[in-house]
Amino acid sequence: MTDYLVRASSLQGIRSTIEELGGDTDALLQRTGLIDAEQDPDTWISYRSFLVLLEETARATGCPCFGLRLSRHQDIGILGAVGFVMQQAPDLRTALQELTIHFAHHNQGATLSLNVEDGIAHWRFRCKLEGFAPLWQQSDLAAGIGVDIMRLLWNPTWSPNAVYLPHAPPEDTRPYKARFDCPIFFNWDSMTMVFDAAIL
Repeated sequence: MTDYLVRASSLQGIRSTIEELGGDTDALLQRTGLIDAEQDPDTWISYRSFLVLLEETARATGCPCFGLRLSRHQDIGILGAVGFVMQQAPDLRTALQELTIHFAHHNQGATLSLNVEDGIAHWRFRCKLEGFAPLWQQSDLAAGIGVDIMRLLWNPTWSPNAVYLPHAPPEDTRPYKARFDCPIFFNWDSMTMVFDAAIL
């Protein structure tokens, strides 16, 4: 079964987020084989192990929207050089295209795409792992980081037209509404953020 690698910078903020929820960070990192990964954000770790860590943490802390919560502790800086290039781009379209082209320098196990149809932009995040891969928390994390990147590069008060997530709706959708401030749809094929293409 194919696995991919992701930069350990993806763990930024995970310890503080787990501790906020009363969880045992060391036990969770040990269980998923990532106990030493925090030491060097530029090292590469198993993407599948990272996904398992997110899901196990959500269960252990009783926080079904853990990925969404973690996204508040991460920013464009986790992308390293790619994030720096994005911030030097002349416009939003170029910045997102740079991320799409160079995303593998941060995460080999997922792809990003940006398509425009009838004046509407569709920004998608897809996992490349074959077979079963726990994606609930990763999808929420990617959506949260994506919104924050847009707010950083475009407008701090910006919200998408809609966010689509590839998992069932949780019992409590209020954290999602508060985070994205837009309509949210569940059980989609991939995490997709939709917004007016004019801002590109």
